[in-house]
Amino acid sequence: MDYLVDEVLDQQPDPVRQFLLDTSILDRLCGPLCDAVTAGSDGRATLESLERRNLLLVPLDDQRHWYRYHHLFTDVLHSRLLAERPDDAPVLHRRASDWYQQAGHLEAAVRHAFAAKDIDRAADLIEVVAPDLRRQRAEGTLRSWVARVPPAALNQRPVLASSFIGALMASNIFDGVRDRVDALETSLAAPPQRLVIRDRAEWERLPAQVATHRAGLALVAGDLNATITHAETALARAPSHDQLTMAAASALKGLASWPAGDLASAHASYAAAAQGLAAAGHTSDVLGCTVTLVDLELQLGNVDQAHRSARFALDLAGAITEAGDPPVRGTADMWVALSRVAWERGETAVAEDYLNRAADLGEAAGLPQQPYRWRVAMAQLREAQGDSASADVLLREAERLFNSDFSPIVRPIPAVRARLHIRTADMPAARSWATGAGVAVADDVTYLREFELVTLARLLLAEHLQSGDRTQLADALALLGRLHEAAAAGGRIAVRIETLILQAVACDLSGETDEALVWLRQAVALAQPRAWVRAFLDEGPRLRHLLTLLPEADGSAFAATVAAASTPPPAPVHEPPAAGDDSAQAVTQPGEAATLVAPLSDRELDVLRLLASDLDGPAIARHLNVSLATVRTHTQHIYTKLAVNNRRAAVRRGHQLNL
Repeated sequence: MDYLVDEVLDQQPDPVRQFLLDTSILDRLCGPLCDAVTAGSDGRATLESLERRNLLLVPLDDQRHWYRYHHLFTDVLHSRLLAERPDDAPVLHRRASDWYQQAGHLEAAVRHAFAAKDIDRAADLIEVVAPDLRRQRAEGTLRSWVARVPPAALNQRPVLASSFIGALMASNIFDGVRDRVDALETSLAAPPQRLVIRDRAEWERLPAQVATHRAGLALVAGDLNATITHAETALARAPSHDQLTMAAASALKGLASWPAGDLASAHASYAAAAQGLAAAGHTSDVLGCTVTLVDLELQLGNVDQAHRSARFALDLAGAITEAGDPPVRGTADMWVALSRVAWERGETAVAEDYLNRAADLGEAAGLPQQPYRWRVAMAQLREAQGDSASADVLLREAERLFNSDFSPIVRPIPAVRARLHIRTADMPAARSWATGAGVAVADDVTYLREFELVTLARLLLAEHLQSGDRTQLADALALLGRLHEAAAAGGRIAVRIETLILQAVACDLSGETDEALVWLRQAVALAQPRAWVRAFLDEGPRLRHLLTLLPEADGSAFAATVAAASTPPPAPVHEPPAAGDDSAQAVTQPGEAATLVAPLSDRELDVLRLLASDLDGPAIARHLNVSLATVRTHTQHIYTKLAVNNRRAAVRRGHQLNL
């Protein structure tokens, strides 16, 4: 730094030296921006001169429009500016904020306003940019900015306060939110001239927004009746053009209907929400709604509609993304949704392809629930490939990353793991889950416990198979009967099919083949028109044999469909080279040709495992007690050997190769 000051900065002519110091507040530079900050007119020429002289200036595009200083040089320049002219720094930041605002780059304008310590200006800009941040699902950015606005200033800005409340709730942060909503509602009674309002359109939406916030708080508190009441108030208060509030209120009504098992009402509300969000241009939120729509449609047995919903949302996201732009947040979730549809149809290879596409898009293309959803779906695939150990690892990761958002927890991941333990005959682990979850045969059948109770019935059947205890068989049959009745009353086709199949399995275990075929015939009658194959595949060869015993008129042809889908997809092949063989390892994946150029070292395997975690590079270095440069070297070697070019792809390839 001394060298850069003495031999570079202080050797410049005074006008150039002042230009360098003035523009040191910028992370990117272009001619017009430099002119605005320096109050000059030769910014572009000066930048071109600095580049010709190799003065630590880096071009950021081929047109030489945007530049940046070398990071170390920026630190030196900014330190000298603060040391020599500390009073000038806020003025320079204010000029940068003005330029960015006029250029339409409001996020940069906000950053420089904060750097200028001009809180009022920053608050004004945040209020204006908040709708765009919500549209982009950038709640974290909005939350961090508003948190820097003093409470006294925030109390005078009801529009900004409402945006902050929305960002907190969207991030599953509820501490103190009720008090904020109360304060917001109180401020609406104050004379408008005592308030600071920069976005009049948002001001007009506030009465309906307050009701929407209260509906969300009621939902979190478990008061479903109050949720619906507040949501209907929001719908009544919302201006006719306020598609966004009406969509939010509709979604909240759907969320209140869902836990009670009224999936038809929940679906209708969510469909209305998705339509309103699309009209308001909130594409990322449309994708979030579609995740729920697909889930509801699958539970209702509408497989084709689930596929159409996911496909429509994916096309919508693609339509607004220009070439070279990052994908809309939620795009990865749509590929997982399509994977779920393909999975239920028995299209295992297609499901895997969709999951790989989701992984390749990276975390930025997924909503907060995407990390756990992807792992649950991939665990199913790994189990189908015969790799139960990897499936269990993925489910444990999913449990750690679980984020329910506002949605009811209808498929608890511990119960999903219990089903894996049942299929792998790990009865102690499965029984431990049942004890910990507190599920029992005599429990009332409710929608929220439905998945767990079906899992308990599976456990009883598996335990009977091991012990021969007919009491367990009778308990399972009685429980399945009650579950089937409840699912039929609620129109939940997926659970109806599953419970009918399990009743057929139970009767077959007791030697009552004719009775088993009665239940199986009903299951096929529901599943065949919907191409619902997975539920039959998961029960193994004995059930597939029972299918062949059905009369042709009752769907024995369906047995051929199930049999065709029953061939397990090939598991990833990863064979170590023979001793003394230094040749590359060939690895074959479904639908792709993958090559492991050379084996990974033990240390590279350690790094790869940590790349699959939430740790960043410095944290990985600390964990391994090595330098960051060493981690980067190992990471580059991993990328080369796996033939990938980013972290997400490396982790995916590692899963494929069972590394």
